[in-house]
Amino acid sequence: MDKRITLYTSTGTSRYQNVVFSSVAATTSTAINSSRILITVGGTAATTVVYLAFGTAPTSSTSGFVIPSNIPLEFNFNSGDKVSVLASAGSGVISIVPLV
Repeated sequence: MDKRITLYTSTGTSRYQNVVFSSVAATTSTAINSSRILITVGGTAATTVVYLAFGTAPTSSTSGFVIPSNIPLEFNFNSGDKVSVLASAGSGVISIVPLV
């Protein structure tokens, strides 16, 4: 199945968010207006997993949902919510792309 992702609007505005994160404190995105999102995590060699939380005012923690680095994953999402991310170690960047 061919899957295409639109990263920019017709006026050239970015549709995705890049959020820099670390293992020191959780970092939260701005509100995302989509019912489905694609998340990719890029990090240092030490960043083996990241912890995520979704909601209107989320704060991820080490007891949160775990995803591995460098593997794109799709999530159903409540439009208007945010994504919070915390690294297990090191630092990196999470890309959040609205799909619907």
